[in-house]
Amino acid sequence: MKAAGQTAQLDCQADTCLARSVIDTLAREPGLEAVTIDSAHEKISVATLGPGPQGGLETLTRRVTEKIHGAMENRPCALLEGSADCHACETPLSATERRNIII
Repeated sequence: MKAAGQTAQLDCQADTCLARSVIDTLAREPGLEAVTIDSAHEKISVATLGPGPQGGLETLTRRVTEKIHGAMENRPCALLEGSADCHACETPLSATERRNIII
């Protein structure tokens, strides 16, 4: 069980980290299977599986986009600058987090 302080810290990291914001969104959106970010074309794509998400695909896409933009406003992300991983970040993904995402 997570302590309240740990949950608040994880929520804060999800709000300030691009990779964590995607992990958080995937966990909260059961129909969402993948998120692709094409920084060269400034495009975010989502893939779903099963019945459409509640509120429709446009609503889901908007929520994902807002979450990612919110994370990007807080700090520049090396992933968007072409880095292959998060090792250079001041808050790199843990081994457990890295197992849950393909970058």
